[in-house]
Formats: sequence, structure tokens, C-alpha cells
Amino acid sequence: MRILLVSLLWLLSALVEAQTDTNVLKHGDHWIIEPQVFYDYNKASIRPESYAALDTLGQFLQNYTNLVIEIGVHLDARWNPRYSRRLDQARGNAVRRFLIERWGIAPDRVTAKGYGYLQPLIEDSLVQAMATAQEKEAAHQKNRRTEVKILATNYGIPPSFLLTDTVFKVGAMHTTYRIAFDFGKVGIQETSYAYLDSVVAWLQLYPELQVEVGNHTDYRGNDKYNTKLAEMRAKAVVAYLVGKGSIAAHRLKATGYGETSPLVDAYRIKAMSSEKEQERAHQKNRRTVFIITAIE
Repeated sequence: MRILLVSLLWLLSALVEAQTDTNVLKHGDHWIIEPQVFYDYNKASIRPESYAALDTLGQFLQNYTNLVIEIGVHLDARWNPRYSRRLDQARGNAVRRFLIERWGIAPDRVTAKGYGYLQPLIEDSLVQAMATAQEKEAAHQKNRRTEVKILATNYGIPPSFLLTDTVFKVGAMHTTYRIAFDFGKVGIQETSYAYLDSVVAWLQLYPELQVEVGNHTDYRGNDKYNTKLAEMRAKAVVAYLVGKGSIAAHRLKATGYGETSPLVDAYRIKAMSSEKEQERAHQKNRRTVFIITAIE
């Protein structure tokens, strides 16, 4: 488990530089919110000077909608252990409410936990051995902190499946980049036929499945145009599957998503440092998906 004792502002900057790196954030990663979150003395009320740091966290969660986090609040050793945990829990709940009410973050994406003195950065025995009262106070301040921990990185992402699987669930999705279209058109390129034939074989093997064929574009171009283009491309794929494999038309539904569900959003793409990185991100967004909508 990596411990990221960095400010949230620094973290955001680092993430912007590595948008397409799926290893940037992992389950269990955690960091201290800096500038420090302050609360009224012996209360759970968040001090107004801490709103900016929490607003940065709110923006972060809006940009990275796949994350589920824990807000952990810690005190120093100069408090009754049971009371400190109750106070920290109330403070964590206050931060959670701030993110939900001010930033519209889904409640099931944020949990709160009060740790009290259970996880000090500096053990109290070391604090007491310090030479001056100033050193001791600095150590106590370091132990008083509000942290963010990543609990999950797949929020809102449907389960995936492979065409070679034998068990399927409604809502599962298969994503492919092997269906190519002529630029700005709906015609399927011949290089895609072999893959589409494998999809035909899969549909024939599992006649109980009903499937949505969805097409996604990147964000370049007019919104309405992209949605229409994606819809026509999805329909072209359905037409191929029905025509080539005698698949019953009622089993397939074509949906054009256009640019509405990017895997890498415009905010992150525009922050990338090179055109090569940006083009890779656009390519990641251009995709076709097969979603199981029913199992008869």
C-alpha cells in the first residue's frame, strides 16, 4: 500500500500529467488533504478557511467519477480515546456532507471514519521525548489530519465480458476497438469483417441473449453530428450481424452515444502535454460496445 503524503493540489497536477496511466490511483492509496482541514475547537464544524481545500476535493471527485473514497479524520494523543473517535467520526461526516451537498457527489461514493489516535504519524512516546514544547506541538499538529483513501476505482463501470465466456449477466459489457469505419462515414471497413463474424458466431451460440450495440465517438465535432454518426454506425453493425448471421433483429438494439460517455474526458485530454497523448485518448474514446440487455 502506497502512502501519498501530498497535497490534493499536487495530486491533481500529477494526475493531469498521467491521465492515461491506469496505475496512477489504486485501491488503498491515501493522502493527507492539504492545506489542512480545520474544525471549530471540540466541534465537528468545518472552518470556512478550509472550504477551498474541500472544493478541490469535490472537483477532483467530479472529474474522476469512477472513484469511491473514505474520509478519515485523526486526532492527537491528548484526548480521551473513545471521545476522540466520536469527534473524528462527526468531523468525517461533516466533510462527507460538504461533498454531497456542495458538489453533488453520490452518497455511496463517500464514506467517513473517525480514527481518533489509532493511526498516529508520530507515536506519542516519540512526541514526549522531544526537547521543546514547540517541537511537541508541531508533532501533535502533524497527527491531527484529514485523509482521503481510495476504496474502489470502478464505481459506475459495468462488469465486462469476453466473447469466449460461457456465463453472462444482464448489464455486462464487451468493449471493442476492432470495428473500424471510414472517416466521418458509417461504412464498416473490410478489416473489421473477421471480428464481426466472431460476434455473429457468439450470438448464434447463445440465442437467449439480447444485446445493445452502442457506438462512441470522441468529442471533436458537433455534438448532434457525433450522436447521429454514432447511431448510424451502431445500426450498420446491427445490419451486418442480422444480414450475415440471420440473427433475429429483435435481439439487437442500436444506440448512438456520440461523445456523451468518454473514457477519457475533455478536461483531461486538454491538459495532456503532447498531441500524441491526446490522440491516444481520442482513440480510447472511439469504441463499440456490446451490452447484454436481457437473457431469455
